[in-house]
Amino acid sequence: MTKQRLLLVNTEDIFLKCGGDRISLGSLYIAAYVRQQGAGEVGVMDMNHHSPADLVQRIKDFKPDFVGISMTTPQYKEGKRLAYGIKAAFPNIPLMAGGPHVTAVNGDVDPVFNIVALGECEKAVADFLSYHLTSFDKRLVLRGEAPLGLDKTLDWLPMPARDLVDMKRYSLTIAGLPAATVMTQRGCPFSCVFCSEPVLNKTFKGHSVEYTVREMEHVRDTYGAKALIIYDDVFVLSWQRTEALCKAMIERRVGLKYRATTRAHDIIRRPQLVDLLRESGCVELCLGVESGSDEVLKISDKGMDVKTNEAAIKRIKAGGVRVLSYLI
Repeated sequence: MTKQRLLLVNTEDIFLKCGGDRISLGSLYIAAYVRQQGAGEVGVMDMNHHSPADLVQRIKDFKPDFVGISMTTPQYKEGKRLAYGIKAAFPNIPLMAGGPHVTAVNGDVDPVFNIVALGECEKAVADFLSYHLTSFDKRLVLRGEAPLGLDKTLDWLPMPARDLVDMKRYSLTIAGLPAATVMTQRGCPFSCVFCSEPVLNKTFKGHSVEYTVREMEHVRDTYGAKALIIYDDVFVLSWQRTEALCKAMIERRVGLKYRATTRAHDIIRRPQLVDLLRESGCVELCLGVESGSDEVLKISDKGMDVKTNEAAIKRIKAGGVRVLSYLI
């Protein structure tokens, strides 16, 4: 039986013009898992680097059975516009909506989308393509789940299919060095009222240290990366895991500068970790400081106070690592 084809489209993100041009890992994880399972043929197109005319031509050439569009909330309007353009040119191709916004609104998106993918949907999308469905009486909902028995780990996932995009076109830099993006863990157990993670992904799970170091070496050796942004919501959620990872990076001479995000409490409870982070290549830690008011921090359920934030910033800077503060 002929494999079905899925073209995954990353919606243009104007915020990347300020934050640094980088790939979207979500689509590349899905593509990698679909390929690993032999469930279908997958293409990826990043609209930050292509025009609508390019997309139309890609659809003509690739002839996908489905087109999936990934969106955050700021991208939703553009994603919907893109969907209507595709539907006008290719009325018989079912459209799939995915990404953080679609999960946050529980699939309540414009009816131009025939399918919605909720949560971490690598397995759900692969299973769907294997069914060879081509028509639906009503909107189809795909709900993300890990393979049975593997819901506490991420090592079942293959590395993101970075080969499906032109990595040389991305201009992201860290400390002036060409940078790639990696994610060593997913989820955040905290419940800050302004954050999407309690809705999107409250369950923590991570890659093993060995998997993580191999991926770092892969982006270094295959794509020439000399630096990383680590996408984890809270990199030092487990100081034991972070310590083991840093030691492995040092022992294996990974040699990549990197930026990561964590919470002030993580530094205060294990201040000596700053030195190990620096030695392993960390040049910048991002802290969710959010406010200089204890009252604001309290009503936002941040679980933090100004004194702790100040102490963490001083410790990080004393350890020779830059601090980037996130504020709401």
